[in-house]
Amino acid sequence: MRIDFYGDLTCPWCHLGWRRLHTALAQRAEKAGPGQPPHVIWRPYQLNPDIPVTGVERQDYMLRKFGNAERVREVQHAVETAMRADGIHVNLHRIKMTSNTYLGHRLMVKAQRRHKADVLLGEIFVAYFVQGHDIGDPAVLKQIALKAGLDERLVDAELARHDPDPDILASEQDARQLGIRAVPYVLFDGKYSIAGAHDPVAFMPLIDIGLLGVE
Repeated sequence: MRIDFYGDLTCPWCHLGWRRLHTALAQRAEKAGPGQPPHVIWRPYQLNPDIPVTGVERQDYMLRKFGNAERVREVQHAVETAMRADGIHVNLHRIKMTSNTYLGHRLMVKAQRRHKADVLLGEIFVAYFVQGHDIGDPAVLKQIALKAGLDERLVDAELARHDPDPDILASEQDARQLGIRAVPYVLFDGKYSIAGAHDPVAFMPLIDIGLLGVE
């Protein structure tokens, strides 16, 4: 079974959805028995492709997006509550910049080919949502990628490139064809989809269709 997970790196719900999807897959692994495990693919999706490469000030961004300070507090509280309910620590107050995520997605593409996407995504989460670093900064991204075990020469070459990444372009085109307007968005075998960072139990019926042939 192929699972396409469309997400962005500065989206807290994407990180939560990714973790919950993998929790659901782990819970179903024993029931599925022997066989080929599901192939989960990170599909880059930029919620804010027009953000400058140097990022934008976080508070200004949040006010523009949600309208007023009270709404911003409500949104941040919802994120913190959901994360902590899953045992995940966050420090949203440390985030000073809303980062451009294109370079991060480039590294995710390379990490995925080396079976390190989950590790790199975890390091990106810590750097941004716990430590408050600008994950659009190439120097910051390099340190994150090295911690995730990517080769330094590969990382340097990727961060220095300026040509469009074909995997990101393909992912964006597929997202447009699917009518995706928000992430996370999870597509199972190109047929069944679910949007949002749902609890693991919400993923179970679609996993069962792919793994067990249950409809």
